[in-house]
Amino acid sequence: MISIKKYLDQHNVASPKPTSGKAAAPLAEALDAYCAILNAAGEYAYQACPASGAALQAGFKRIQRELLSEVTSHPGAECKTRSEEELRTWAEATVRHLNEKAADARELLLVLAKAGEDAYDRDLRYKGQFDNITQQLNSIAHLDDLAQVRAVVMKSAAELRTSSAKMLADGEQSVGQLRAQISTYQNRLEEAEKVASRDSLTGLHNRMSVENNLAHRLEEGKTFSLMMLDLNDFKQVNDTFGHAAGDDLLKQFAAELSALSRSGDVVGRWGGDEFVLIVDSSLENAELRAQRVKEWACGEYTLKLADRSEKIPVSASIGIAESNPKETVAELLKRADEAMYREKKAAQKDRGKNKKK
Repeated sequence: MISIKKYLDQHNVASPKPTSGKAAAPLAEALDAYCAILNAAGEYAYQACPASGAALQAGFKRIQRELLSEVTSHPGAECKTRSEEELRTWAEATVRHLNEKAADARELLLVLAKAGEDAYDRDLRYKGQFDNITQQLNSIAHLDDLAQVRAVVMKSAAELRTSSAKMLADGEQSVGQLRAQISTYQNRLEEAEKVASRDSLTGLHNRMSVENNLAHRLEEGKTFSLMMLDLNDFKQVNDTFGHAAGDDLLKQFAAELSALSRSGDVVGRWGGDEFVLIVDSSLENAELRAQRVKEWACGEYTLKLADRSEKIPVSASIGIAESNPKETVAELLKRADEAMYREKKAAQKDRGKNKKK
């Protein structure tokens, strides 16, 4: 294992910015450009399709962090492979999402078209009946026999009443059917919105739903705190036991985090191994909640593998930021994310010291 950041430091390059006159400048420029591309790709993917873009943005963010911390001895090849996997997953998810939306739109258009055709057919049918009544009335325009005139008028009036009543009944039936169909689609839309706001793996609020909740709370101006949680060494779980085991761990941790939440809390999966907890409390109380999460949600977990069960320790780095009505959602998220990353770096440093001992 090598660290690109350590490599840059050894060559007097403190950050992934080009340093003139140094041998590592080309590497620093390449790393800086690569991170900028990942940032832009993730941001535009999220803007284009929030439902699938959030996961890609989080995946690219993890790759950038690993580039600046511990990576394999062939960082370029590994990052290229992982970036391709993230893009392929995003593309497949986006295609599925757009196909589902297109199918719903087509079905709704067919219902509206059918309702229009039914109304048109009904109007044609009753137009014929009214034309027949008009012809009957025209036929007596020059009759002198009042009895015959009266008979024709009475017959026409009866037919008119019958047609009107039938037209009203058909209209009520059509409106009732249309209302039933609209109600069905309204229920499906509400269900789709609910599904769209949830993470498919854990069932928690997804990134888009979390951002909407944050925006709503900032608009209200009430005090709340945002926690960003990142599972430590989660990549090792995937590398050692496989992605299915990693998914199992994420679902277990999500369930524990939900169990610790209160009715007004918003528990979400930000992407990958990152979670979010929004609590209606001050920073001081949120810090107590974070300590409770570390005591109860973290600890020993059992992974169910194909041929055995494996117990592993799980810990999390948590960053907390108290709301500021003058801030945007992005600014609040950035503060919480930076606080979480500081704690993660400190934890990595402590583990490094313990290994040396």
